[in-house]
Amino acid sequence: MPAILTDYHVKDYNKWLELYQEYEPMRREAGITKTSIWTAAEDPNHLYVLMECRDVKKAHEMWSDPKMKDLPRQAGVVGEAVVTVLNEGATKPRQAGQRA
Repeated sequence: MPAILTDYHVKDYNKWLELYQEYEPMRREAGITKTSIWTAAEDPNHLYVLMECRDVKKAHEMWSDPKMKDLPRQAGVVGEAVVTVLNEGATKPRQAGQRA
């Protein structure tokens, strides 16, 4: 299943998280099935959000929705986000130290 990794900074993680949680139904409708949120060890306002999705095109359509236009500013995103689309590899993830 493809995934989307977003890397960005916010002014206040807790404020960002409140707004992020509010838009859960919209993400679900866009085919996003699983989300993991990570913060950088040295900066809790530097976020990495990994979202598994059934259809990358549908996810992009969600972000193009006019309702989403002002969302980054409202959420306190600083600067531009770096968005990377990931394709699932040919092998399953392994535990550290596990052989292929």
